[in-house]
Amino acid sequence: MKTNKSLTILLAVIAIAGVAMLFAGTFLQEQEKELSVEKQRKKTEEELVCFLENTPGVGKTTVRLCIDENGKITGAAVVCAGGNSPEVKAEVIQLLSTALGVGTNKIYVAGG
Repeated sequence: MKTNKSLTILLAVIAIAGVAMLFAGTFLQEQEKELSVEKQRKKTEEELVCFLENTPGVGKTTVRLCIDENGKITGAAVVCAGGNSPEVKAEVIQLLSTALGVGTNKIYVAGG
């Protein structure tokens, strides 16, 4: 009888450990996905900075992208040296709207 009780406890511990490992694996997969999305966001921001800084009148630029839980770009904020100029601001908004596929109302540009 003591052997059956010990066996039951051992099986319960093994089952709990198995469930914990499944949850840990799922958690790690989510962490990897988030890191991948974050890397892609940063890479895209860097590419946009290079792109915008080569546009006449824009000057030194910082870009921050807004991304939803699925990794889709939903908006952008830009600070650039020429951002106080209405013409430059309009051009940056139009360029980013076209490049990112987001509405112009989802892009904010400020001078810096």
